[in-house]
Amino acid sequence: MDTAYQFASLADATQEFAIPHENDAVIREVTTHVGIAAYRPARTFITAERAGDGPDLHIAYGWTNGFTDEDEARSALGDLASEDAPPWQSESRIGLWGITHPVSSGYKSHSHETRTVERQRRICDTCFTEVPETRGCSNCED
Repeated sequence: MDTAYQFASLADATQEFAIPHENDAVIREVTTHVGIAAYRPARTFITAERAGDGPDLHIAYGWTNGFTDEDEARSALGDLASEDAPPWQSESRIGLWGITHPVSSGYKSHSHETRTVERQRRICDTCFTEVPETRGCSNCED
């Protein structure tokens, strides 16, 4: 993966990773609150580099994590915070917190279940194979 590559915008990043539009408002709210300097692709999520101090946010199909504590996660959600989907402690990033997006791929946060949708992946115009959730076709580099 080209770690130097940077998306031109959050919208470009979420489109490339096939994140449902129903999650846009939550993702915009938290990234605006935290302040993001750059969006970069990782294997299965978008790395949102903070403009200030603090850990990067990892934005995936159904969740975002990288908040320093539960209060930061709740604060970042602003008016979109819901008691039905409380922030949770990250199991993969010890000491950090995450939130579940309105539409996820079946992730369960505590007792909260979110709605799932079928992901539609792009098809390469050259070799007609499914394009992974990265920047290009791994078969023909298109």
